[in-house]
Amino acid sequence: MRIPLPTGLRESDRLEEPIFTPSTKAEIGTHDENISFEQMVSILGQEAAEELRRLSLDIYSARADHAATRGIIIADTKFEFGVIDGRTTLVDEVLTPTPPVLAGRRVRTRSRPALLRQAVRPRLA
Repeated sequence: MRIPLPTGLRESDRLEEPIFTPSTKAEIGTHDENISFEQMVSILGQEAAEELRRLSLDIYSARADHAATRGIIIADTKFEFGVIDGRTTLVDEVLTPTPPVLAGRRVRTRSRPALLRQAVRPRLA
């Protein structure tokens, strides 16, 4: 599944809008499977899929903006939601990076090592 990106992007350039890329929870020991939003709708229904997309983008945007004030770029992350007592609930994997997804913003045109969560936490506090 390819997502078109603007031409001329350099590594660590911020996209105008974040991209929502849903996935399904895999069986134990296998990787989660990326799915299209349309597949997500067919699994969960339109209303639930739209709610999860909105929640994911809202949480990401707020945290990415906060991280940027600390010199950190959150380039990719994941959230895991569940339903508890009939309510959509963020249950696990909150802003969990998939290396290399966190990077300092000083150098923008070459690869940088990912920052481990343990090293990043004090900068976000």
